[in-house]
Amino acid sequence: MAGRRKTLLIPVAAIAVIVILLYASYYPYSYLAQNYTPFIIIKIVTAAPSSPSGFQAQYVVPLNVGVPNGIMATTRYLGDGVDGVYPVFTTNAPCGNITGTVVCKIHVISKVARSYTLQDFFDVWGKPLGPDETLGPQYASNSTSSGVQFSFTWNMCIHSNGADIPSNDWGSHVLRDQEIVLLVFSQTGCG
Repeated sequence: MAGRRKTLLIPVAAIAVIVILLYASYYPYSYLAQNYTPFIIIKIVTAAPSSPSGFQAQYVVPLNVGVPNGIMATTRYLGDGVDGVYPVFTTNAPCGNITGTVVCKIHVISKVARSYTLQDFFDVWGKPLGPDETLGPQYASNSTSSGVQFSFTWNMCIHSNGADIPSNDWGSHVLRDQEIVLLVFSQTGCG
């Protein structure tokens, strides 16, 4: 009787292992506490005397932030991520162009339920974030652009229901699925 149990137990155990491996291969992120995608637009308007308007816009594209062999200025939450990737990251995929505006994805994939913030993303990127200076000293509020003094400031807005809603959350802003965060360095704000 004991021999017969062993004979049945081995195939049943083998089938169980195969089922577990198949499940894991088809649903590799089923154990995640968070898996969502907010978006970010970083627009810098600078003086351009040769332009008809006197200004030009450029977009900052944060590629390969928080991924192995990319930019990883901090490892504070690295253990929350998957496969050596920080839980708040971007890839080398090009950002989308929506009516002339460059929109980039920020991925949040974490084994831990945590309220990841915009500051968490900027920390792993290694860039400052705030209304006085974002990205670096060359983009400090009320700075000179192309040798000309203008009143340039940083503004943060959340794009919601077709409108850009001003926000003062900056680093404390909790990232949410499908939202669009706008950071704009200009004389006119987010609009």
